Amino acid sequence: NSNILFRMEIRDLLWSDPYSDTGCALNNLRGGGALFGADVTKHLLESHDFDLLVRSHQSKKEGFEYTHNGKVLTVFSASNYYGINSNLGAYVKLSGGRRPHCVQFQAKRSGKGLTMSQQVSSVEECALRELREKLVGSKEKLIEEYKKRDDGLTGLISIEDWVAVNLAVTGLSVPWRLLRGHLVQMRFAKVDYLSGFALSNGCGTRLNK
Repeated sequence: NSNILFRMEIRDLLWSDPYSDTGCALNNLRGGGALFGADVTKHLLESHDFDLLVRSHQSKKEGFEYTHNGKVLTVFSASNYYGINSNLGAYVKLSGGRRPHCVQFQAKRSGKGLTMSQQVSSVEECALRELREKLVGSKEKLIEEYKKRDDGLTGLISIEDWVAVNLAVTGLSVPWRLLRGHLVQMRFAKVDYLSGFALSNGCGTRLNK
């Protein structure tokens, strides 16, 4: 019915992201919406006689990012989204006919005005550090199992396979899917499983390889 269609449209608006490939694909990283390429952006803009697609709902390190040959502008206004100094926030100033001007900012380090998730970030960082150390301690076995699920030895596996391997090897029933952004990098909606062994541990040092 119309209510279901409306909910589907809202879901797609919230969870669809630009990516470097062409066409469309399921957005498995988000669990909803789609990934769309530069060709889709071009068709959309030309169909409606638009010059630029401005979107949000996706964290960016610098607070904003241009993709698709400058035709898509992602703006994210929540600085410190994953913790203090994790990212800048930004907003856009539009002036008729001129290129959008992005203004970056950083919220104060004080806990006042921060969300609850930001206020407990230091505690989360300690827990994440311990989890990363657990993964590094099982590095050889993890990589062995990751490669079994990587048919082309591309260095990439699905989120589902990454979660299954981590659970089987470490025996830890933690929310792997939710924590993936803190533990590994994503490429083409898949997990770059080797990246997890080179990410910062959040305390100014790097994990041993």
